[in-house]
Amino acid sequence: MTDNNQPKVFPTYTPNPLLKGLPQYLKDPKNYKKIQKTIINALAGTHSHGEIMEWAKCFVCQKRFAERSGVMKKLGFQSPAQYLEWSKVMHIMINPKRVPIR
Repeated sequence: MTDNNQPKVFPTYTPNPLLKGLPQYLKDPKNYKKIQKTIINALAGTHSHGEIMEWAKCFVCQKRFAERSGVMKKLGFQSPAQYLEWSKVMHIMINPKRVPIR
């Protein structure tokens, strides 16, 4: 370490393999809210369930869940894990002072 507590050699940057292959428009923080709204609206419905088992048995809810998956694919996400990682990174970029502890 130098006198101002900065290391002389920084570790090599290695990109997250989950985020490899994302389209350019998904990497733009300006599009974050619009993309989130699109995905959330794909899952939104007119009724709810008190128990997870009721939701799992509901044909309407499962159909919406499948449609949400299709919307995510059309937007350019390759998997739900990739979407979750993208969401976490975008949240940190947009709200640098409000980084959630995970």
